[in-house]
Amino acid sequence: MEHRQLIYDSILNLLDNITDIIYVLKKDEKKGKFLKIYTNKRLLELTELEYKDILGKPHSEYLPKEIASFCENSNDTIEKTKSILKVKKEFTYKGKKLFLEFTKIPILDKEGNVVAIAGWAKDITDLVLANKKEKNLNKKLINLLEKDQTTGLLNKNALEKIIGNFAKKKKNFSLIIFDIDNFKFINQIYGFKSGDIVLQTVSKHIKKIAKNYLEKPIIARIGNDQIAILFNCNSIDFATQIAKEIKEKLEDIEIDIKGSNISLTFTVAVYCKCINKEKKLPQYILSDLEITLLRAKEKGKGEIIIYNEKLDSKERFKSFFEEKKLILEAIKQRKFVPFLQPIYNIKENKIFAYEVLVRIQNHKDIFVSPSEFINTAIKSGLISQIDKILLEKLTKLITKTDKKLFFNISALSLEKNFDFIKIAFNDFKNIIFEITEQVAVNNASIIERLNKENNIKFAIDDFGTGYASLKFVVELSVLGVVEYLKIDGSLIKDINKNESNSKIVSTIVKLAKDLNLKTIAEFVENEDILNSIKTLEIDFAQGYYYTPPRIYTEFLNEAV
Repeated sequence: MEHRQLIYDSILNLLDNITDIIYVLKKDEKKGKFLKIYTNKRLLELTELEYKDILGKPHSEYLPKEIASFCENSNDTIEKTKSILKVKKEFTYKGKKLFLEFTKIPILDKEGNVVAIAGWAKDITDLVLANKKEKNLNKKLINLLEKDQTTGLLNKNALEKIIGNFAKKKKNFSLIIFDIDNFKFINQIYGFKSGDIVLQTVSKHIKKIAKNYLEKPIIARIGNDQIAILFNCNSIDFATQIAKEIKEKLEDIEIDIKGSNISLTFTVAVYCKCINKEKKLPQYILSDLEITLLRAKEKGKGEIIIYNEKLDSKERFKSFFEEKKLILEAIKQRKFVPFLQPIYNIKENKIFAYEVLVRIQNHKDIFVSPSEFINTAIKSGLISQIDKILLEKLTKLITKTDKKLFFNISALSLEKNFDFIKIAFNDFKNIIFEITEQVAVNNASIIERLNKENNIKFAIDDFGTGYASLKFVVELSVLGVVEYLKIDGSLIKDINKNESNSKIVSTIVKLAKDLNLKTIAEFVENEDILNSIKTLEIDFAQGYYYTPPRIYTEFLNEAV
């Protein structure tokens, strides 16, 4: 008997120290309810009641209505089913959320009637709230990892996953990429917030327009100025037509940026899996389409180009090595020849300067255009050797003309040929080095040193299409390092027809005048373009309207 009492007391002591609620209910036939005949201390701690408030009473007499109602309904269920009940339930208790996990076990008499219920209620509030917090964090993390924060569209990572799923399910699909032409210039002139507004507006219109043509299109921002549409499709003709119609509608839209109505143009790449049977990983599809976009821009911005496996992947690598071989042979044999293109003073209609351009004279004495090798020269690091050969020949040109010579110099040359430049040229009054905005930013100390020690002047080339460095250009102009802005040809070539480009160029000219800089327009191909830039008061112009580039000896002979 003593052992039984000891065991009984030990069990009660154990139950009182459990953090879960343990209880026993007994059916009162007179009242028709289950009354509590035992509970451990956990229920007392939770309710702040005493045993006398709980024992021998139904739930409704000591529990809040919501909890009591659930407990009594679950008791009725057990009495009917005579089976174990497991359930999780959320309550509001004392103004706070309470989550409990119930396990109720029926105790039957000899006739099979439920005479008592043994219960266990586990407080899982902390666990549930922690899980909810984790889910919210995961949701936010997924949102950060797979959503573009500027436009709210999916990002490149998310799109690659979806393309991968399409491929696994062997679905045909098409992909259209819209690349906003000259987007970097919008950031540069109007600011990054305005650039974000443009992206948001374009995204909104693409979503709206795409839904008119396609069922459940998937739209993602995959680059700084690129938005992609992925959709089920097994026809390249259909995909191309969709690209054309969406492009046309987008280019009809005007976006108000700081009081100016901006129209955009787009370069578009189209991919259709149904005609490209080669199995590619999603990231390779998107990277190949980048090459497609580059191929489109080589033809001129605003084009729609269909992805071609031969031209946009392996063929490009083959071409790179062929071009590199051509460059190395030309360096060895010093076959780089200066060509000159006159830069005219528009008001006086006289030659003001020449831009020095480069050609390779191949083994057939044919002059190879820089478009066929210059990008490879930059990528392979050979551009500085080319620049040095031209600079050596340029020293002889200086003594034979009184005109200024504009020379495109690479970032690598500024570093590797610095000492040669200082030694080779004694008088820099007629030399203007053309550099891009990015080169100016990345090589500021070298540029300022050349200006300070040798009075070398610089022109910012391709202004309006590239690096967002307006603040730095202002600083260089104030220091007297930069004297000219060469406005990119893509903004000039259709300026007589494109109002948006005209407004952009007008802004550049105003900026240049405020900074006391002279402006040069490239790609002046006809009289209409010339008249347009005259109206905008651009200072100088070059292009085929005046004369194409010619070998330097022809101009020198004319000068003589």
